[in-house]
Amino acid sequence: MLKILTAAVLTLSLVACASGSGQGSSQMYGEIKAGVETSHQR
Repeated sequence: MLKILTAAVLTLSLVACASGSGQGSSQMYGEIKAGVETSHQR
């Protein structure tokens, strides 16, 4: 499960970087990062 989350985060962050530094992509990255942090705290 953790490997899937890590791969998803890496893929989405690469896509966000490729699409340029837009406010939407950084907002999406922030939401993903928050979700990963919450799953680590459990």
